[in-house]
Order: sequence, then structure tokens, then C-alpha cells
Amino acid sequence: MRAKTRMIAAVLVVAWLLAVAVGRATGQPSGSGTPKAPVSLAASVSVVKPGDAFEVALVFEVADGWHIYWKNPGDSGAPPQVAWRLPEGFTAGDLRFPPPHRMESGPEDFRLVTYALEGQVVLLATMTAPASLPPSGTVTIGAEVTTLVCREQCLMERAQVAATLPVASASVDVQPANAELFENARKLIPPEDGKGGFVTVAAAAAVESTEIGGEFELAVNLDIRSGFHIQSHRPYIPGLIATEVIYEPTPGVEFGTPVYPQPKERYDRVLRAKISEFADRVAVRIPVTVTPEAVGTSLPLAGIVTVQACDEKSGRCYPPETVGWSTSVALTGAPPAPAGVASSEPGGGQPAAPQEAAGTGTKGVSSSPPSAAAAPAAEEESLSLPAMLVLALLGGVILNVMPCVWPVISIKILSFVQQAHDDPKRTLRLGALFALGILVSFWILGLVAVGARTAVGGPTWGTQFAHPAFVVAITVILFVFGMSLFGVFEVNLPGAAAGKLSAATTREGYAGSFLKGMLATVLATPCTAPLLGPAIAFAFTQSAAVIMLAMTAIGLGMSLPYVILAAKPAWLGFLPRPGPWMETFKQFTGFLMMGVVVALLWVLGKLTGASGVVAMTAFLTVLGLACWIYGNIKMTWSTTARLSGAATALAVAVFGGWLAGSYLYTPPADTPVVAMGEGGLPVVPSAADWQDDTPWLPQAPGLHERLAAAGHTVFVNYTAAWCTKCIIQKKTVLETDPVRERMRDLGVVPVKADFTAKPDWMAEELKSYGAAGVPLNVILPAGRPHEPIVLPESIGKDLVLEKLSQAGPSEPADAPTRLTSREPQFARTPPG
Repeated sequence: MRAKTRMIAAVLVVAWLLAVAVGRATGQPSGSGTPKAPVSLAASVSVVKPGDAFEVALVFEVADGWHIYWKNPGDSGAPPQVAWRLPEGFTAGDLRFPPPHRMESGPEDFRLVTYALEGQVVLLATMTAPASLPPSGTVTIGAEVTTLVCREQCLMERAQVAATLPVASASVDVQPANAELFENARKLIPPEDGKGGFVTVAAAAAVESTEIGGEFELAVNLDIRSGFHIQSHRPYIPGLIATEVIYEPTPGVEFGTPVYPQPKERYDRVLRAKISEFADRVAVRIPVTVTPEAVGTSLPLAGIVTVQACDEKSGRCYPPETVGWSTSVALTGAPPAPAGVASSEPGGGQPAAPQEAAGTGTKGVSSSPPSAAAAPAAEEESLSLPAMLVLALLGGVILNVMPCVWPVISIKILSFVQQAHDDPKRTLRLGALFALGILVSFWILGLVAVGARTAVGGPTWGTQFAHPAFVVAITVILFVFGMSLFGVFEVNLPGAAAGKLSAATTREGYAGSFLKGMLATVLATPCTAPLLGPAIAFAFTQSAAVIMLAMTAIGLGMSLPYVILAAKPAWLGFLPRPGPWMETFKQFTGFLMMGVVVALLWVLGKLTGASGVVAMTAFLTVLGLACWIYGNIKMTWSTTARLSGAATALAVAVFGGWLAGSYLYTPPADTPVVAMGEGGLPVVPSAADWQDDTPWLPQAPGLHERLAAAGHTVFVNYTAAWCTKCIIQKKTVLETDPVRERMRDLGVVPVKADFTAKPDWMAEELKSYGAAGVPLNVILPAGRPHEPIVLPESIGKDLVLEKLSQAGPSEPADAPTRLTSREPQFARTPPG
């Protein structure tokens, strides 16, 4: 289970780091809205002297209910990333963290453990000024801080901080600054010498030296003060603090799960309960594996231990204390550390960072690297990327079942066997190279998609679906490939190209097998295009990293049968024989494609109205006729006849587009009509309006805040037609009877903020609530528009009911917005 967790988290941290990198490259802040963990920089001295060392503090003010992560975040999360910007000659030491607290989440059979920091968090670092520093003027210590801050959702926040200090001569007495801040912060930093008030901690490795790939055991020994005991790793009584051994991340080292000894159990007469404790000397063992990323001549190993001690005579238990531990193991056969990177002293936990020249000064980078278990997403969303990659892998496997591809498997594997002259190892090598050729083909395809996406400046994560032209293009692609799957026409390579590629596959040897893998993907175009075309189109909605990961997964899926059968050629006899079932399967996938077309027509209707759907349906009908004309072109015809047939099909398709766009499509009115009451506010729903469904009012800029200021409790649902999760939430939560009845009873005004067309003013509203997209649900209590209750991205009925009750009922002002005796006026909401 732990390995599975780390595998998932390792994939997620790649996405998080790429997001940070993209944010830095574009100069845009990673988070949005009011920061949940604003950070500032403070110095421990009032002036700087040449050659002196002093401390700086990164002070995070983490909002209530939110948390950031320790240097080892645990199974998910990521520690703060700090890029120092230092004057020339200055050096920065490692960040020193206060002890974290343990958090557990997830179902019982898949618990995630993280190490979090809350409230005011102060990280300390030692700065050293160069001896050659001129004793005049000022110096500025700066840093760019990127922080993952989480609650139900996680946000990445980036901030620039700096502190400017005057430079004094060596004879000047340096006065402390921010004394209380630094004194309190130092008290929280665990002592690195292993000596605590109740325990003394020492770590020792089972080996004196190791090498890349080496495995050994690390023992963290706890000597407990005589007359005292500490709680076990899993105390029986709630409220008692567990003994917790946490290791710091070390590049090139993979730590296993700490193994705690069997605790002592006894019945406590005072507590009248059985307790679980450690006494005397305790050894906690941690498996360690050295990975290929290890460099240098030694491996620094460090961490902390948190314990709660109790007096055995009086039974009094003391507040928990945290103590640091460290050791090192000699490393042989590893590459030398990069120039400018010094090995960590024991207890530092990580190497000092290199200095990078930047103008007249240097840019020092000293950051806590995220562990391989970092995961930025909220718990309920953390499997989205792995799930997508699994689907892409399955899609690649399915490509092998298509009629054009299935027979190739047997033919290619048999050719490997023949080339290898029944040598199993050579057969496997040929199969692996063939699979590599397939992968390279998909990587090239991914790079083409990335280049095209960059060229058009496509936004990320589905926002293209806010543009009617994009939805039309995707719908056309899916429909055309659906026609191909039904057998209306086939995608064929030009005869000359197909002949050359086929001839190239006759090469033998390793190079030939690799080329066969690349060319097999191209030669299978008539069957793979209907599936790959939509995948490439969808890739325009993704980041470059996701595109390449998806293409890799598809390529692995397609190449998987070749690798398996190259390893076990005898299994060829178990494969179903090619037959009519393959054509049936292909046609079945055509219906799935048409189902997606219908869904896109619904999105298009939200963007363009019923007229747009009618025009698109008419165009697709004519386009189907063009596909049928193209499909009836015979390869036995002359070149002139084939070109004439293709030109006719193209002309029919163009005519259909012109007819639909010019005569059948009527642009919808800019904005919906809304009944207006007194005070310039729309008429709020009455009790009778709630009988059939939720009476949503359309959002306008600032409307929800004005309604709340007038005394109404407002529920705002930010949604979009292209947002699948939004639709699911509406059907399973927001439109259910319990939620509707609670809204009605409280007099809540439901407001629907439709983000389908992505209006700029609504994007700004989302940012103000710390969200980059939909779904988002916000409740504004009556009379308190600036105290919003922002719901997490994943919601349930119980949560919504709880938050509605927390917000309270509407308390409209003396001048109600509800119309009574006069006819309603009408006004249009501002255009989106």
C-alpha cells in the first residue's frame, strides 16, 4: 500500500513542479485571490558587518483551517520552495523548520499520512556575509517563495519577499532586531544534538559504507530518562501524543516505513484503562535504499523524533518535545557532487545550493526539495492524472484490436522469432526495439500536438470549450472519424508513401526492428486515425507535460502486446483469430464516438442557442454525404477520376458549412431578460417558484454581493456546460430535494454563474475566491457580503446543508426587492 501511495504521489509531484515552473516562466502568480499563507522576511540584526553570520526568518501567516507542509510532507503535499536572491558573496544555509503535526486522511484501507504546519510558521536560515563586503551602503536579502497551502482544496501561492539592511564597519556593535520573533522561533526548532529533556536520541546505520543500489537498515535509538516512559507509536487512549520518528528527505535516498518495536502494555489504575508505552531504550528501524540520484562521497541521514513523556510515580504527563537526530554513511561509486554544491553536515538534511551569477550579484537557491511523495491536489482529486494515464494506456491496448492492426501482431512476432533463429533473448530484444519504435512515433506525435498548441496559444484544462469555434472543430473531427469507423470511408496513405514504408519494413536486425515499430504506427493509419484524431484534438486542452505523458501511455499500451508476445511467442496460439468480430467492434466504437458528438452539441447549444445546434446538425448531415462520396472513390479509378471525386466531396462539405453558417444560424440575443424589482435588483424567488426545480437567477457582475447587502442569503453556483463535474454536482447535490427545501425554507436566493463562455468579469470573481475555474460554490450570508463561505471543489448534500444552516436565513431590508402590486420592469444583465 505504501508503494502504491508513493507511485501515485510521485506522478502528482511532477505535475506540481511543472505548474510552478510554468508560473515562474509566465510571471503569473500560482495562487489567486487573497493569499491563504502570506509570507514576509525578517532579519535578526539591524545592520550587517563584513564576514558576520546572522539569521533571517520566513514568516508564514497561515489562515485558519489551512496548512502548509514540513520539509518531509509525508504521503502527499510539498514543502515551501525558496529561491534566494542574495548580494554578491553572500551564502544561505539550510532552512530550519519547527516540528510538524501528523495528519491522517482517506478511507481506512488507504490512509494518507502528512506532516503539516499551521498558524504562524517561522522558518529560519543562516546568512553569511563575505569578509570583503564594503562597510557602507545597504544590501538586500530577497527570495521568491512558492508555497503549497491546503484545506479541502490546495493552492499554489508565490510571493516575492525582501529585507534591506545597512552595512556597518567591523567596529560597530550589531544590535539584535525582531528579538521576540527569533527567540520564539529558535525555541521551536528541535535540538540537533539529540539531547531532549526526557529522551536522548542517536541514529546509527547498520553499514559503514554503501553504493548505488545498496540497501541497509537505519536504527534511531531512544534512551528514555529513568523513571519516565513515553507513549507508543499508537497510544490506546485518545489525546496522548504518539511517538513519531520522521526522516528528512535526502537526495538519492529512499526511506521505507519506520518499524517500531512492540510496546509494553499495562493497566493504569488512575486512568482505569490499558495503556501502551515505551521505556528504557527503544530502537526504531528504517529501511534505506540508495537510488541512482545519489552523488558525492557520503549520505547525510537526518530527522526528528516527537515524544510525550510521563512520570511513572506521579502519573503526570508532560507536553510533547521534539528532538533531532542525524548520522551519515560513506558512499562509494557515486558521481561527484556538482561543482559549487557542498555536502551537508549531519543534521542539515540537504545540500547547500549553488550560487548562480545574476548581474552584479548572485542568485542563491536554497530550497527544501519536495519528496517523491508530494501531491498538490485535494484528496478527492488526487487520482485524476493517474486515472487519465490508465485510460490512455487502455486506449493504446485497444488500438491493437482494430482490424488493420490485429493481424500485424502475429506477423511481427513471428518475424522476430525467424530473425532470432529461435534465440529467446534475441527475440525479446527485437520485440523491445519494435516497441521502442512505437513509443518514439507517439512521442513525435505528442511534440507535434505541443507545438500546435503553443502556436495557437491554447489555454489549459478545458477552457477552449468556452469558444464556439473550438467546439465546432472538435465536433467535426469526431463526426468524421465516426463515419470512418462505420465504414463510410477509410483513411489511406498515398500509394507511393505506403509502398515505400512497406518496403522499409523488410530490413532485418535491431535497426530494422526499431524502424518497423515506428512505421507500423504509420501503416496502421486507416484504423488508428479514428481514435488518435480525437485524442490529438483533446490534447489541445492540456498542458505540454500532460500531452507527452498521455502519448507515452498510449504508446506503451499499443506496444505492450508486442513485448509480452516477444517474451512468450508460444502465447500467439491463445490470440483470437482475425475475423468479422473485429469489424463489429470497430462499428461499436463508432457509436461511442457519436455519443460524444451529441454531448458536444449540447455544449454548443449553451454557447450559441438552439439555432446553433440546428445549423450544426444540418452541416453534419451534409458532411456525412461528403464522407460517403469520398468513400465511394475506387482505387482502380484513374488519377484524374480520383482527384475529381475528392474535389466533389470537398465542395459538398464546403457548401454545407456555407449553408449552415449563412442561412440556418441566427446569433442569440446578447443577454437574458431578467425581471427587475425595487433598488435595481432582480425579483427574488417566492416559495411557489421552488415547486418544480431550483429558480436560479443569472449572475451579473457583483449581483450576489448586492443581494447579500440587501439582506438576502445568496448561494452562487459557478458552473459551465463543458464542466462534467459541475453537471454531476447539480444533479446529485444542488438539485436534490433536501438541498432545495433547505434553500427554500431559509429564503436563499440561488444564483447561477454560467462560465461556459468564460466572461472576463466572472474569471475575476473566481480568482477573488481563490479558484482558477469551475466548479465553485459560494454562500454569502445575509447582510455580510464580504464574509463568503467558499465550499470545497468536491461537495456533498450534508456539507451543503451544514453550510446553508451556518449562513442563516435571508433577512431582507425594509424595502424588499420582491415585486408586490406593480408590474415588473425588465432589464438585461451585462453581456458576458
